[in-house]
Amino acid sequence: MKIANSCNDPPPQAYQADGTILLTLEDVTTTYGGVQRNRNRKGVYALNNWIQGTTQSKATKIFRVRPAVATDAESFAAYICPYRTDASLSKQLGNAASLMFTAEMSGCSFGIGIQSKAGVLVMHSNEARLATQDSTDPQVQGQLQALQTGNASARMLQPGMYRHVDDDGIDTRSTTLGIRVGGKWEFWYQNFNFGVGNGDKIISVSKIR
Repeated sequence: MKIANSCNDPPPQAYQADGTILLTLEDVTTTYGGVQRNRNRKGVYALNNWIQGTTQSKATKIFRVRPAVATDAESFAAYICPYRTDASLSKQLGNAASLMFTAEMSGCSFGIGIQSKAGVLVMHSNEARLATQDSTDPQVQGQLQALQTGNASARMLQPGMYRHVDDDGIDTRSTTLGIRVGGKWEFWYQNFNFGVGNGDKIISVSKIR
């Protein structure tokens, strides 16, 4: 899953009265070359991979989330937790939609408040201006403080949980998504290697706990 830049910080006129935005999914698999994900093997096949310490991958599709236009055949309402460089922006999620999206994360933090019957507050924090030439630790600490001050620190996705850059240029990033299940919001993040060979490789999908 990819998030279009036009979803990062939508203008006020993009929002509906209930705080949601009309979005659509666009198949962009060919744009990213060979997209792969770990193959979900079971039984003896999974055991064999575990013994050998190997994983297998398979080709998969990738979709981009973008604002819907009048010519789109299908659209759906969803919440957007906005993102802006050097800012910590929040969104109150209610029951007007069952999905939430936010911008791709490559060093940001995502925070979740205490859930109630009315919903839950989420925040996407980017304090990149605090990073130094030698360390991103001040940025991470600044983002943590922003989440705590904004009452969005009951659960968090911090860079150390998803971010890693190898010497060979492999860059691990994350796409975060919210799903309302049975009246309660769950939050998941998809880890992927950005710019590896001829395409992206999806590493895992994990729940923020």
